[in-house]
Amino acid sequence: MTVMDNPTASLVGDTHFAKELADWLQRSGVTKQDLAAGIGSHHSSITNWENGTSTPSYKFRNALVTYVRSTGVPWTVAKRTFKPVGEQSTATFLEHPDRAAAVAGIQVKYEEAMQHLNTAMVRLAEIRHLIGKIR
Repeated sequence: MTVMDNPTASLVGDTHFAKELADWLQRSGVTKQDLAAGIGSHHSSITNWENGTSTPSYKFRNALVTYVRSTGVPWTVAKRTFKPVGEQSTATFLEHPDRAAAVAGIQVKYEEAMQHLNTAMVRLAEIRHLIGKIR
């Protein structure tokens, strides 16, 4: 599976993405500037991704998937496996049969995570307050 199959897959520690991007740019004839303009990024970001110094965020991965598919040039010839992230990893997000439901599910997970974070922040503030009283 490639980033084209699962844009929510983790790219942390990924050594293949940079090579795949460089190979695709060469095979497609798309310039870094054109790709950057097509996905709403900057050409220096594309260079960093291609050099392996950074990887695209989920936002840019989704845009990259859409752009690459619009060209008709396959992302990679050889398939490989990504380390999946979360529940969404079992389905290909962009080709999900009910994309709206998938997006809604992701939104719910995000809101739950934000609630947990807010609760943790409140508790941290309470602990700091108690420590301040002890001193």
